[in-house]
Amino acid sequence: MTTKQESVIYQYSPLPSRTAFRYLILQPGLDGEPLVGSLHIDSLDNSAVEYEAISYVWGSTTKEETILCEGAFLNISTNLHEALTRFRLPDTPRALWADSICINQDDLDEKSCQVALMGTIYGVANCVLVYLRGNDDGHAAAIRSLTQRVANIINTKIESLGTPVPWNSFPLTWPVDIQQLSTDSRWPSMSKLMTHPWFSRAWVVQEVTLAKQVLITWGPYELSWEHLMTTITWIMRRAGLLFDSLDLAMGHVQCFGQRHEATGRAFFPEETLSSPSFLHFLDLTRVLNVSNPQDKIYAFREIPYFEFKSREAVQPDYRVDALEAFRQFTVGHTQQCRSPEILDYITHDDDFSSRGTISWVPQWQPIREVGMPLVTGIAGGPWPRLLSRTMSIGTPKVIDAVILSVEAAVIDTVAYSSSVLEAQSEDSWREAVMEMVTQAWQALLSQNLPNPYDSKHMLDAFINALTLGLYVGTLDDWNDSVTAMSYALSESSPSTTEVASPWMSKVTKGNPELFLSFTRTRLQKRRVIFTHRGYIGLAPNQAQKGDLCGIIFGCKTPCVLRRTSHAGEYTYVGPTYVPSCYTNIGLDGMMRFPILGAEDSKDWTEWDDVEEGYIQLR
Repeated sequence: MTTKQESVIYQYSPLPSRTAFRYLILQPGLDGEPLVGSLHIDSLDNSAVEYEAISYVWGSTTKEETILCEGAFLNISTNLHEALTRFRLPDTPRALWADSICINQDDLDEKSCQVALMGTIYGVANCVLVYLRGNDDGHAAAIRSLTQRVANIINTKIESLGTPVPWNSFPLTWPVDIQQLSTDSRWPSMSKLMTHPWFSRAWVVQEVTLAKQVLITWGPYELSWEHLMTTITWIMRRAGLLFDSLDLAMGHVQCFGQRHEATGRAFFPEETLSSPSFLHFLDLTRVLNVSNPQDKIYAFREIPYFEFKSREAVQPDYRVDALEAFRQFTVGHTQQCRSPEILDYITHDDDFSSRGTISWVPQWQPIREVGMPLVTGIAGGPWPRLLSRTMSIGTPKVIDAVILSVEAAVIDTVAYSSSVLEAQSEDSWREAVMEMVTQAWQALLSQNLPNPYDSKHMLDAFINALTLGLYVGTLDDWNDSVTAMSYALSESSPSTTEVASPWMSKVTKGNPELFLSFTRTRLQKRRVIFTHRGYIGLAPNQAQKGDLCGIIFGCKTPCVLRRTSHAGEYTYVGPTYVPSCYTNIGLDGMMRFPILGAEDSKDWTEWDDVEEGYIQLR
């Protein structure tokens, strides 16, 4: 008898063209029978083949299972074996496509070419079959009935909003029928589904977004993708209190809103969907997992809703490592868009300088590792691109592959850098945030620095820097919380009243919980800085005393720079929020400090020792 070890191992035939692809004809079989199939080649240029594409979690890279393919054994992973077994028909062959078997993963040239075609492959497929591995434990039936009910209520409400549906017009209050479901026993099943590993995978966003039809299988049940995503969109955009976090679904929700116009218009503001940013989407999906780091950008290349120039800058190439792939994308994007805006998304880890990483190339690390980028959540506003004194942006230039030349103004030096707020447990974060804020405020009062802000608005500027000029909840609740925080600061430093607004005289002890909770995510992995000119800022973890503050024209925020051993060259430490010395009162009555560098807030134009010109980032 021939053993598996003695059997012939399947050898892939080369693909004849750059638009050719393989698909699998899976032979029928019953549970427990070996998988048998054959791989066939066709061209996407004129293919008449009808097939279905599988979307699943790769899992372990160890290939412990086999499929008998054209008389030879082809090693496959356990996860793929289970998916093929689930989708095998009992009495009819089935044409399927799955990346790990239809692409020769050992041929890096082929892999690079095929990855660039995956959007088309999933888009041409008759259906995308989502395989959720594991026992559903009864949750699938609950989800199917719940999402069908909720989606029908939501769609009925959307139809009543008019044609076309006004932007962001779905009511903030819950429809009566959904209010009755708020305590439904099926909601925990949704939480269970959203923790399934499939939702943590980056590639699946593109796979289902481009599909003609999506069918989810979990255990013995089939679920509607449209019902599920309509429900999740409503939860994320209007009913966040139902779940603590839906971060894994953010990319799916935005793409679903793009593809389903009425739903998108009902739940999103126009600027979010009318001109979506590819860079912002990469930022939004940092939380998702990939097998290869460069897939953080490759996985979304074929989603058609983003500006073409950004997507065209992504050219999959698995022959290079992740750092080089990220560099190539950064160069391509900067040259295609003639803008340095990609710098807004840089978040370095603690070791970036010792590794010799090019400082102007984003690595797209998960937020839990490097903190939330300043621009996260504010795409489309409220911050405009910062312009030079002539209201222009110089064209960036790449020099010798490792230097980025940008137009900028180096305006100040860091005089103080606070401690860093690291991740905290739910029991300790309040005390940690309070301690960091209090210590930074006490340090500011003791630094004896110039005060560029109005003498009675230094505390307002300090609060503005910590919150990026934003707030959460109702304005009354926010002001009450800020007032309580101000009281706590005045208790720790009596001289607070000397640099605070007149309203401080009316401050009484209250609850700063809302302020602390909102500020927590902004302070994570960041430092409070003060400059020699007295400006207050919220800077990256790596910022230190002696670093420089600059404004690179075309970015949304100022930045921290560090001199290198090369004259005229700088390391880009990261984006930094710095409120200008100018103030205005918004329509809501809240005092605002425009970000330094915004129109009418170009403070440096009045300083004789600051010039605008090109600098080099290494």
